[in-house]
Amino acid sequence: ALFFIYCLFTVIGTGFLVICGMTNFDAINHSMSAIATGGFSTYDNSAMYYNSVSIEVVLAMIMFLGGGNFALYYAVTQRGIKTLWRDSEFKSYMMIIAVLTLLITLNLFFSGGLQFFEGLRCAFFQVVSFATTTGYVSYDYDTWPTFSKLLLCLLYLVGACAGSTAGGIKVGRFVVMSRAIAAELRRAIHPQMLLTVNFNGRVMPIAVVAAISRFFFVYIMTIAVMSLLVVSTGLGIEESIFAVASCLSSVGPAFGTVGATGNYADINWFGKLVLCVTMLLGRLELFTMLALLRSEFWSSNRNW
Repeated sequence: ALFFIYCLFTVIGTGFLVICGMTNFDAINHSMSAIATGGFSTYDNSAMYYNSVSIEVVLAMIMFLGGGNFALYYAVTQRGIKTLWRDSEFKSYMMIIAVLTLLITLNLFFSGGLQFFEGLRCAFFQVVSFATTTGYVSYDYDTWPTFSKLLLCLLYLVGACAGSTAGGIKVGRFVVMSRAIAAELRRAIHPQMLLTVNFNGRVMPIAVVAAISRFFFVYIMTIAVMSLLVVSTGLGIEESIFAVASCLSSVGPAFGTVGATGNYADINWFGKLVLCVTMLLGRLELFTMLALLRSEFWSSNRNW
């Protein structure tokens, strides 16, 4: 069922891209790249090549679908469209995209020198691209005000939904952590209260909340350690941190020389090796690869 849904989205996306003016070859490639949140284009300058509002909207919608939980889409086929609005993660996913699009649009309008609708067009596409960790580029966001670029950086960490094709920490984990923090704040005021963390109508076990907190800690520490290694190659501090965060979240483009109009070609072999390991860590969600560093893993055949 998931395979059918995935193929259906790809075919629908291809059809709309052809209608918007893409060739069949480009439409197929871009639809597959967008639904997989891979981000590779058949052109060096990505979506900027087309400079088409309709193509950007279609690509954004395909990326948005790729960033959703495919198991949730299957549930929609069984229980109806209302299932989407009952899912805490999906609602938070949409809210994050909407709020950050609005904030960046306003910042580009008041400080970036863009007209409102031009800013909205650029902001919406880049927010969806970064939130879904796709990495398509429709505008040189390195020229944007610092506030807008910082908001894009935050999307490196958040990512999209669990069960999607996207990378990042995932929206669901942030929802659980935010509710756990809210519970702890209430506990500080009312020490005797019995507080729980709810997610999609279920009480989250303490072990699950603790596991999510550990994952977040390891994720941030991985960015810190890998950034130190990349900085040692001579790359700038900001570029190193953003490059590592981008690779760990599987986004691709970062800022500066590895930004919207740049690439990783000028980084030396050691820096590329570190970033390759970072990409693997991100796609395997850290603990799978980090477990290989434990001697117990290699001392027992039962792990195989």
